[in-house]
Amino acid sequence: MREPNGEEKCPERRKHILLVDDEPDFLYSATVALRGAGYDVTVAGSGADALKMMIDAHNGGRRYSLLLTDIVMPGMSGLDLIAEMKRREIEIPVLVVTGVSDTVLISEFGNDGCMGYIQKPFQPPDLIGLVGRFLQQTEKEVEL
Repeated sequence: MREPNGEEKCPERRKHILLVDDEPDFLYSATVALRGAGYDVTVAGSGADALKMMIDAHNGGRRYSLLLTDIVMPGMSGLDLIAEMKRREIEIPVLVVTGVSDTVLISEFGNDGCMGYIQKPFQPPDLIGLVGRFLQQTEKEVEL
């Protein structure tokens, strides 16, 4: 993009979200909503697929801005995924999407490195608002 004086303007890098859920309908609707809000979105249908994507990105010197993961998934759960990220020292801010209403499990989210959660079902504006506030908060923490 060029400024009126002809100089190149460097556009702000869009935030890149890794969205993980085993429900294809949820992946589709959340992806549409987040892309509509201006985010780049990569989807994974399992914790194992997401871990591979994060490892590839990490090894390639790239980084996701946010991991948005379901907790209850076959194979590798969201909590297992978060634990494996920590073990491998892959640092990505984490938000959890869950249909679980168990307060004990929800309290574990914070203990496992999750910065927040949203319970299903929710409306797309709720997700977009939470993601936006969370990314602003993490940017401020990085600036400090």
